[in-house]
Amino acid sequence: EAGLNGRIRRATNFGIDLESPIGESHGGTTAKLSEYHAAVGLAALPLWERRNASRAEMHAAYLEALTSRKLRFSCQAGMDGMLRTLFIVRLKGCGDISGIVARLGAKGIGTRRWYCPPLHHHAAFNTCPRADDLRNSLEIGCELLGLPFYPGLTGAQIETVADALQEVLEGAGRDPGNACTGVCPSR
Repeated sequence: EAGLNGRIRRATNFGIDLESPIGESHGGTTAKLSEYHAAVGLAALPLWERRNASRAEMHAAYLEALTSRKLRFSCQAGMDGMLRTLFIVRLKGCGDISGIVARLGAKGIGTRRWYCPPLHHHAAFNTCPRADDLRNSLEIGCELLGLPFYPGLTGAQIETVADALQEVLEGAGRDPGNACTGVCPSR
């Protein structure tokens, strides 16, 4: 099949040209989109700018809430113009955030962890050769904390999360500006 339809068909079939007697391969993907999903996407498209702006406002509100409490954290830079779907903070120097996760959970605040354990500690990969000790992977696996971030999250709810995080960090008998100590189980 020559033309656009043929290129699209090949691209969505791993790049394999089924019309070719030898199964000639071109660049492709397994990305497939059903008519239903395409219709949902088209229906949501007019709301894109408003939803993106709302998420940017939530992100800014979180930054303000955590910064005003003098909590020491960092976030991914360079997010301008990108759709924010998560709010992840890095509590640098935190030996392990397991206790923080548990204490926030006890207050009814769900959180998520990333890269814990890091990939090279998974059974399928822990015997693979490595260039070094992957210290950065170990650190971020113990220091990243995903805070609630979803459509409809209010400023008051963000303030509640920030208050709870500050309380949890102070409740551990530590300065919230340098609250994390301990040893990460991944190390």
